[in-house]
Amino acid sequence: MAGSRLNQQLLHYKQLQQFVRQVLLAVSTPEDIADYLALALINSNLRGADSHGILQLPAYIEDAEQGDIDVAARASLSQDSGAMASLNGNRGFGIFALKQAGELAIQRAQQYGCATINLRNCSHTGRLGEVAEQLAERGFYVQIMGGGGRYKWPGVVPFGGVEPVFSTNPYAYAMPAGKAGPVVIDFATSAVSEGKVSAYLAAGKSLEPGSILDSRGQPSTNPHDYFNSGALLPAAGHKGYGLALIAELMGDAALHCEPEMNWMLHAIDLKQLRDQQLYSETADALLAQITNSTPVDGNQAVLIPGQRGRKIAEHRREAGIPIPADLMRRLNELREKCQLPPELLQAS
Repeated sequence: MAGSRLNQQLLHYKQLQQFVRQVLLAVSTPEDIADYLALALINSNLRGADSHGILQLPAYIEDAEQGDIDVAARASLSQDSGAMASLNGNRGFGIFALKQAGELAIQRAQQYGCATINLRNCSHTGRLGEVAEQLAERGFYVQIMGGGGRYKWPGVVPFGGVEPVFSTNPYAYAMPAGKAGPVVIDFATSAVSEGKVSAYLAAGKSLEPGSILDSRGQPSTNPHDYFNSGALLPAAGHKGYGLALIAELMGDAALHCEPEMNWMLHAIDLKQLRDQQLYSETADALLAQITNSTPVDGNQAVLIPGQRGRKIAEHRREAGIPIPADLMRRLNELREKCQLPPELLQAS
């Protein structure tokens, strides 16, 4: 399968953000929730994480229409023991609920030095790195992990197996890092996320080898094979499998709440560990050593996690965000359903 740039349209990120906002308002989403979802989704597109960007909007609206998402719901405190607390997402948008969890983690970590916030009963939480980076920018170490989705989305095989058991059980880590900005690591424990398979399918592109199995348990690079009773492979074999298992034990055995994924966000206030000026100087020295090291490819510098996404964002803010033809068709169908003007999705 070969992707083609001729089958995509470039739209300005602010235009897409306004479109997402208008669609969400059209289904009675409160303004502050609509604003944040629009920001978070298009930030994903800006960073090159198209699988967690505007591609998700049609599914969110469909879930809302079917009653699976309460568009006006906000997370509420369900358990509280100080440094550890649990939030009930009340079937609201997971992206907004995770933002609320991050805000609570900041408050509690400032008070206790560290905090663990658990989140249950919400929809898809989007790109975890969005919230992780927000906390790191404010001086916190953060870890986010999720599991419990195997009942509804068993798409990932265990290492050595061909039968799907796990969901993609993602993790995100972030820390402040001096002048370079936060170091952000955001990954699925599968070789690719289901959203990325969808993005490749929409773009007409082939997956990297080692990403999926077809319905017969044979390796494949065709995204269609995953959606035809195929499965995702674990990232890095036994390593991704082990991380997925830990996330599933936490998300299901410890935080059990069907039918959605459950989340644990852990934050440490680094200001309570070391003077921040000294921290930044040490971090800057480490990152400089890494980026100044000799690269495998003489034409490519060694990058810090999060740096590639920032570079892509700089380019896409100027050049526009690419929208594949199939996704544009679905967005226009959504626009018509919400009775919004065609100019919202027309290139200027």
